[in-house]
Amino acid sequence: MMAVPAARGGAMAAPGGAATPAPLVDDAPSEAAF
Repeated sequence: MMAVPAARGGAMAAPGGAATPAPLVDDAPSEAAF
């Protein structure tokens, strides 16, 4: 499940996710949109 959004959002969330938990929450809607 996480591997799917990680392919498109992971690369973008990597820099932001390392500093903030925002991408973690964004991951939920991102997966639903997919």
